[in-house]
Amino acid sequence: MKNIAILLGLALCGCAGQPTEQMGPVPEKLDIHVFYEEPEIEYRELGRVDETKRAEHPMDVLEQVLHNAIKLGADGVIVHSIRNRGTVAGLGDAFGTGGGGGHAVYQIQATAITYDQEE
Repeated sequence: MKNIAILLGLALCGCAGQPTEQMGPVPEKLDIHVFYEEPEIEYRELGRVDETKRAEHPMDVLEQVLHNAIKLGADGVIVHSIRNRGTVAGLGDAFGTGGGGGHAVYQIQATAITYDQEE
């Protein structure tokens, strides 16, 4: 019984000590366009900016996709798909103690693009 308590204590410490992903300060406005279908303008692909993470809402994941695209110098993002990959239990639920709630895992597949922004 004592061994089980020690193992449980080690498991809890291991879970609590894992690093969490930190995001930098969010600007008031993200200056980037989001397309949900192929735009009717000439553009150049800069690269994929796919993201999969736990979140309360898919917009939280989209915000990370936009930050990643901005880092590449993108003017826009073409979102190919937004998928809910299921729900993972919160820490409290995983050990049967209640509380903690669960979060959905969202996956967004997108391409960062650049284009001439003449008006």
